[in-house]
Amino acid sequence: MGKFLRELADKKWFVPAVLFLMALILLSSFFEKGSGGDIQLSESEENRLATLCDRLLGTTSTSVMFSYGDVSADAFFGGEKRRAVCGVAILCEGGDDPAVQLKLYRLIKSLYSISGDQISICGYG
Repeated sequence: MGKFLRELADKKWFVPAVLFLMALILLSSFFEKGSGGDIQLSESEENRLATLCDRLLGTTSTSVMFSYGDVSADAFFGGEKRRAVCGVAILCEGGDDPAVQLKLYRLIKSLYSISGDQISICGYG
């Protein structure tokens, strides 16, 4: 193994490649998401879900709000805490209709893997 590493180190491209990889690792730590990024991401996700619900229902006035909770990630993610959707509230035209509610429940449960009691759907008025 030592002979292989010595031969590899003699290659002209080896040292610059190692330095490049080290620089990438160092730079990646500067681009982690902060809490501001999480807020922007959630607003974007809420807008995307509202658009999807509007398309499903044929409306243009759906409002969506998420609630988040921290969950511990498994060892694959280094045991750090990550934000997870723990509730969804939808206000939409026809939201009091049981058929509309069923469509939306199925959509949200499949997208976010949350139970029905974590989903609230209401109509206007």
